[in-house]
Amino acid sequence: HIERQYYELTEAEEIIWKEKQPLEDNIHTKSIELKEQTKLLAQRTAHGNSSNIKFFIHIPKEINITGIKGTLYKEGAKSNQIVIETEGLISKELEEQVTAVMHEGYEPVFDYFAEGVYSPVICTFTNDESICKIAATSGRHIWVNADYLNAHPKDLGCIVHELIHCAQSYPSRTYNSIAWLVEGMADYGRYVFAKSADAETGWKLSAYAQGQSYKDGYKVTANFLKYVKEHHSDSIIQTLNYALKQDAYSPNIWIHETGYTIDELWDFYARLSKN
Repeated sequence: HIERQYYELTEAEEIIWKEKQPLEDNIHTKSIELKEQTKLLAQRTAHGNSSNIKFFIHIPKEINITGIKGTLYKEGAKSNQIVIETEGLISKELEEQVTAVMHEGYEPVFDYFAEGVYSPVICTFTNDESICKIAATSGRHIWVNADYLNAHPKDLGCIVHELIHCAQSYPSRTYNSIAWLVEGMADYGRYVFAKSADAETGWKLSAYAQGQSYKDGYKVTANFLKYVKEHHSDSIIQTLNYALKQDAYSPNIWIHETGYTIDELWDFYARLSKN
């Protein structure tokens, strides 16, 4: 366990740092992009400002670096960076739980929904309900309502759902035209990748009930997708994901993958569920 204090460098210090960048303890400090600004973080002895920001940067597995700017570490060699801005709105214990959930989910989620292309993700806590009442994602920026999570501290799976949206990164017009499928895909991903996060909440997909539609989205659509994957096409999720990324969704995808229309598949699903 190695502890270091890290700060943003001034422009002058950055020039010096680039000329004399050390590789102490095999820690490779690098430039990272955060909110459209390039910032270089490095160890120095001068004073700095404290922050509730956490950075996860690609460095060796065994290194855990804690400092005034927050925590810099990432176990494993694949991921890029995750930035968590708590704004002092949640407890340290809950912050650590959020950190663990995002750390655990990042690579498998991006492997599945982003084909292994790892991109920076920012997670910011807020109490502004005009931004989100539970959680929401814009691009690769997750917003979490701190009041909600403080009241429901075990509902960490909702963060995995938003992390999946970051990995999906579908064109906005795709979401606007077919939100039910986008949200269903995200809840299917939550079902697959957030089992430990949801272990204490009892969160599960919605079983079929009379009056439902595959266009209900979220847990209803997710359970339908699970059925199609298990009974008709093992590749349906990834085929849909690829098409949505290209803004090329078509109802014909279901026919191509399974031999049936989506309405026929829903009828099969309903009949099986009733038996």
